[in-house]
Amino acid sequence: MFCDNWGHWAEDCREVTDVKDRTEKLKLTLRCFLCLNRGHSLKDCSKRGKVHCSKCRKSHHHSICNADRPVSTSVNQINTQSRDFTHLQTARIWLTGPTGFKKLTRCLLDAGSQSSFIHTSLVDQLQLPVLDQRDVIITPFQSTASALHSRRLVQFTLQAIWAKTTLTVTAFESAHTYSAHPTIPHDVSTLHCTRNLRLADPNDTSPDPLIQVLIGGDHYWKLIKDNPPLRISPSLVLLPSTLGWILSGNRSGVSVHHVAINNIELCQDFDFRDSQIRHFWSLEAMGIRH
Repeated sequence: MFCDNWGHWAEDCREVTDVKDRTEKLKLTLRCFLCLNRGHSLKDCSKRGKVHCSKCRKSHHHSICNADRPVSTSVNQINTQSRDFTHLQTARIWLTGPTGFKKLTRCLLDAGSQSSFIHTSLVDQLQLPVLDQRDVIITPFQSTASALHSRRLVQFTLQAIWAKTTLTVTAFESAHTYSAHPTIPHDVSTLHCTRNLRLADPNDTSPDPLIQVLIGGDHYWKLIKDNPPLRISPSLVLLPSTLGWILSGNRSGVSVHHVAINNIELCQDFDFRDSQIRHFWSLEAMGIRH
């Protein structure tokens, strides 16, 4: 239950049906947009990251959601903006330096890279210990040019968002910014609920966090488990890892019937017949009724 004082509210809220009106009322009464309680804002809410809108999966209460998508959906098909998109292996991780300071970021797992890399800004922010200074030859794929760079080799502790298991990683610093890459799409992220899967890169924030770490072949197989992957389609799988299930592959018009029951109710529409919700909006609408 979101609020702690439902019983004190009146019963009829039919006059406050507009999302904009409800949002404004929350602002005026200094209530949280996620749990609807007073005394704090969304950024300070203890439920942030744990509870999401049942319509769009973002961090707000479903009663102030503008999403027009259906109240239920089928996971038989993966619907995306691009019908020919390849998901790289990404995960959300905690990094810890020698001072104990922790930083939440995203990583890209790439067994095709011989070494691991971490953004220079994290090296400085976490005050990571420098193990060595080495000349590294960087040869991009499909390029005959090689560049020699002097890089710091640093060490940090990596931890999954779901587990306490840690891994000590050595990586070279990199000043380059990684290209933006989407997290697990909503269609697949529903498996977190329907199949109780802990996804390594959940779709629970907007915009998607930056990728600041690359885990290469030197540490890749320390994170991937021996269990078989969960096949969503002939070209798309979820890989088991200590970081959670990692999405990988191409989803060009594929179906996910291998992991789904034909039709699964994923969310409930906001319904004013819910007496608790009616109680809340009725009292909050007292000053704006005509």
